[in-house]
Amino acid sequence: MDALGSVGGWLVFFAVSMALMQMGLWRRRGGGLFSALLPGLLPALVLCGSQFLDLQRTDLPEVKADRAEWAAYAKKMAAEQAPDKDQAEDRATLEQLYLETAEAQPAGKFCLIMVVLAPLAVWLRRRHARHGLSADPGPLSRWSVPWALVWLVLGPAFWIIAARHGLVSAPQWADHLALNALTVGSIIFLFQGIVIAGAKMGTWARDPRTRTLAWLAMAVLAFTLLFADRFGLLQVFMFMLLVTGLLEPWVDLRRLNAPAPRPKGPDQA
Repeated sequence: MDALGSVGGWLVFFAVSMALMQMGLWRRRGGGLFSALLPGLLPALVLCGSQFLDLQRTDLPEVKADRAEWAAYAKKMAAEQAPDKDQAEDRATLEQLYLETAEAQPAGKFCLIMVVLAPLAVWLRRRHARHGLSADPGPLSRWSVPWALVWLVLGPAFWIIAARHGLVSAPQWADHLALNALTVGSIIFLFQGIVIAGAKMGTWARDPRTRTLAWLAMAVLAFTLLFADRFGLLQVFMFMLLVTGLLEPWVDLRRLNAPAPRPKGPDQA
């Protein structure tokens, strides 16, 4: 019964999110491919925000128990990944990393909900366009994250670096909030990097002169996925995609804002 109640609760949750996305489209009647997503994420923001506030109440018995359980798990995982005696410093670093991951649980849940809602938002937006209620939002390959969201990554990153070097002094919850914001921002711009990479590979594949580059890129990606655990290539690849997504507002890697080619005159035909 508890499982059924949980499933029912999530169904109601996503139904409310869908209704909010539909209302947002009716009010705005346009926008980008994911324009309906923001109002649909409001219930997720409330849910994950309440979870974040609960995690900051370290005096609650259930929070103490969860933190103790996670600390034991972090110590176990660090010991498994760095078992040698001369790896004490690496174990401490890994343990701290796992502990910080626990503080980002609200952001992780928010990102999972966002992943579920994003395709639904795209479907609703395209449905509105098909019915003539708004303009065609264009293909995913031309979608871009709003420029202002870059500060969802840069702002928290600067804060965390400054806090770790003692340049700022603030309550611990502020560091945890920055970590959660950085997690959400990183996922968004990682997706932007994936879109850019997919668009570039599609362009290469359509041009006979660069088709070999597309096949080479696919081979490198397959190698990365197959041997990720052995060489740590997956982390490097994901970091490169994240940086690519962050650079897009300034570099315009897909040439989305390039001026249209000037028509040739009669003497140039």
